Amino acid sequence: MPFDRPPSQLLPWLFALVLFSAGCRDHPQREGTYALSALEVVRDTCGLWESGALRPTTLTLSNPGNEVFAELSPPSIDLWGRFLWEGQRFRVAGSLADEVLTVDGERCEMSLLQAVLEADTGDEGVVVGARFTGRLTFETHGRIGDACDCLIEADVEGVLASD
Repeated sequence: MPFDRPPSQLLPWLFALVLFSAGCRDHPQREGTYALSALEVVRDTCGLWESGALRPTTLTLSNPGNEVFAELSPPSIDLWGRFLWEGQRFRVAGSLADEVLTVDGERCEMSLLQAVLEADTGDEGVVVGARFTGRLTFETHGRIGDACDCLIEADVEGVLASD
């Protein structure tokens, strides 16, 4: 029986149990499709958000354990990340290559488009499982020159539209 062993032999098993249970926290954030809206556009160096060329309207979220998977659209960008250890916050990131966007009326071939969302599922200390707020950041890099190198930072809200 495992309890017949000296405490020093049980310690590794106890440590493994603590690590396993800490890595599988349950989060009240509900899975489904969230409607995204901008609370404030903090920075839009190329006018991509303002023109609608890069203004996603939905985020489909799945969160098994501490992992977070999401699809941001349009354009369709797969994001992956984790819940952070403090509170009910999560961070997801993803990228696209060879995306074509219009910047100031010019067609830009993006060699890289990166997206990062850092979100908080709480509202004044109360966890709300069908809503989040956070900062959505896009960074683009064009193939030639820096005319297509853009940065967007927007404070956004996601509200669960469907499960």
